Formats: sequence, C-alpha cells, structure tokens
Amino acid sequence: MKKLLILNVAALAMSALLAVLLVRTTSSSADSLEDMASLTRQVNHAQAIRKEMLVMGDSMRGFLLDPTQQKEWDAKMAADEALTKAVEGLLATAEDPARKEMRGHDESRARDLLYQVDDGYIASLL
Repeated sequence: MKKLLILNVAALAMSALLAVLLVRTTSSSADSLEDMASLTRQVNHAQAIRKEMLVMGDSMRGFLLDPTQQKEWDAKMAADEALTKAVEGLLATAEDPARKEMRGHDESRARDLLYQVDDGYIASLL
C-alpha cells in the first residue's frame, strides 16, 4: 500500500511539473508568434519601400529623358510622396526605439541626398 501511495505522489508531482512546463512553453510560443508577426509586418513594409523605390527610379528616368514634360515631374513627385508614406508605415511598425531612431536618421539622410541630386540636376537644366 505504501508503494502505491509513493507511486501516486510521484505521478502527481510529475504531472504538476509537466503542467508548469506546458504553461511556460505556451506563453513563450505566444511571445515568439508576436515577434514573428511584427517581423512579417516590417518585411512587408520593406518590400513596399523597395517597390516604391523602383517606381521612383522609373519616374526619375522618365523625367531625365524628357524634363520638359510636366507629367514626368508630377509622376516623380508622386513617387517621392509614395516612398515617404511607405517609410512612415515601416517606422510606425518599428517597436525598438534604437531601430526606429536609426531608420529616422537613414531616412533624413536619404531624403537630403535625393533633394540635393534633384536640385543639382534641375539647376543644370536652367
């Protein structure tokens, strides 16, 4: 009888331990799932930025080929605006403050460089 009681207590202790491990695994997998969802959103925004950069390149090429056409300039400005919105969408999903700050610096540097190139080219046309 004593042996049966010891086996039952051991089985109960093991069941409790397994229940605790199951709860810990479930909570950590929920955190992992949230991390994956966040990274997926960031990747989707990065792909949107890539697409908008390609559109902006096409618009810039059209403007460079025929700078007298107002529609080419309008297309380039629309592409610039779409790229800005895509970058803002990415920044909105960033949760890490250091990463958000780094992206903000990169965005402002890239924007300044693009405007310098645009201004230099337009000045050379005039």
